[in-house]
Amino acid sequence: MRMQFLVMVGLLFTAFSKAQDCPAVIEKVGEIAGDCQSIQLTALHDALDRDFLYVAAKSGGLLVYDIQDPDHPQLISTIPVAALSGLEVMALEQQGYFLYLALGNHFGTAIQASGLAVIGMENPSNPEVRDVWMDDSSRGGGGVVKIQANYAFLGGMINGIYLIDISSKDSLRLISQFKPSIDFPVPSPPNTKLYNARGIALRDNLAFVCFDAGGLRVVDYSDPAQPVEIGHYSNPALSVPVNLPRAYNHVLLNGDLAYVSVDYCGVEILDVRNPRSPVLLGWWNPYHCPGNNWFSSPSHTNEMAFDPEGQILFIATGKSDLIALDVRDPAHPDSCVGYGGVGNGIGTWGISRYKSNLYLGYLCTLGIPFTSNYSGTHLLKYAAPSTIRQEVYVEPLKAYYNPIAREIQVDWPADWWNRPVSIYLIDPLGRMSFFWDGRVQPDQALTLEDRSTEGIYFLMVRSQSGPPGYAKVWIPSHR
Repeated sequence: MRMQFLVMVGLLFTAFSKAQDCPAVIEKVGEIAGDCQSIQLTALHDALDRDFLYVAAKSGGLLVYDIQDPDHPQLISTIPVAALSGLEVMALEQQGYFLYLALGNHFGTAIQASGLAVIGMENPSNPEVRDVWMDDSSRGGGGVVKIQANYAFLGGMINGIYLIDISSKDSLRLISQFKPSIDFPVPSPPNTKLYNARGIALRDNLAFVCFDAGGLRVVDYSDPAQPVEIGHYSNPALSVPVNLPRAYNHVLLNGDLAYVSVDYCGVEILDVRNPRSPVLLGWWNPYHCPGNNWFSSPSHTNEMAFDPEGQILFIATGKSDLIALDVRDPAHPDSCVGYGGVGNGIGTWGISRYKSNLYLGYLCTLGIPFTSNYSGTHLLKYAAPSTIRQEVYVEPLKAYYNPIAREIQVDWPADWWNRPVSIYLIDPLGRMSFFWDGRVQPDQALTLEDRSTEGIYFLMVRSQSGPPGYAKVWIPSHR
């Protein structure tokens, strides 16, 4: 019989101050099933408020779906790679009636040239390829494309950043190519192939570039023909006592803040008021990087999407699928709700947001850094923060902590048995300390690792088949 040291009553949603402005739930409303031959890396809702979704499907080209009925997306047009100089579609961006595609496979060994395509989308059922530019001189592929005025910033992975004049949609013209030095943060690195321009955010004449193992770079484009790197950043925790793998994947800007996804090391929030010297303000690091392992980490932060109204950051987290962060306090980003989970055997790369909709892209992998044998796009909807500050009904749960077995035992009511749930344990500092998903068993216990933070932990249980459950548990410090 389990020892019961402390009984806690259920906790109402509105009393949980850290998470009360986060989405109450993220729900799937539709799905575009794919296959591992044409991986759906990322998707983008039409920016002109038309009911279309554009999918970068790698070897499957560009896919255009009518999503008037999100439960049943309808494929209405395709641009195959044959119409794109044979280059695969890796990422995309929209400006007005034009769609810009980052081209060129960078997976595995079949690396392609870096390229950019401009697609006329006046009629999404009949998209028009206006021009394709490619760098025939080298291989590297396309990681990202961002648009500012008459320029496209193309992340060419190992080829660095291409600046392309897009003022004439029928005649793309290269202005400059910039390859950041690979001698930061490690001088003369042993593997030069790990330095890839794969994430870009723009502010004024500056490009903030995720350079993979090379950390975050700040490049000044005051003279478009002669870009200059003026600042850089890499978390010093990854350099002590030895240099550990880095994977700076994606960056978003929110005023003077930069949100940076760092794969198995979570999300960093940087103060970039002085772009020459970015400063770390907060670090969402639930799996204690650098103490964790790149292959065994439950989370691999990739693309992100931001809700400025609610100050919510949505992250595609690899084999954890999706996690939302409350970033109102940039020094203490707080994970508050998720979708999917590590137990489903599939993983994500891309995510985008449009109003209260999220589009989550799944990719096939062979085990680096996680295994996934499914590709597709999940169409999700979440409760806008302004609508979830009201009290919502939750089921109170009773939970007990056993310090000998170091387990939390929950008294699961009979109607919870065999119900699929996601369980989150939030520590006293508002950080996600534990995550589990699966089907509840009557004697389901949560086995904890060592905990250094003593105090009241909040247990949140999400279920698609009923209201959420909450409890709080006192856990003493132990190592």
